[in-house]
Amino acid sequence: MFVVSERIMLSKSVSLLNFLKT
Repeated sequence: MFVVSERIMLSKSVSLLNFLKT
């Protein structure tokens, strides 16, 4: 569960970074 939650947060931050980069 912790791993999944961490993965979701990582994915969110990555997509956020990509969104800001564009």
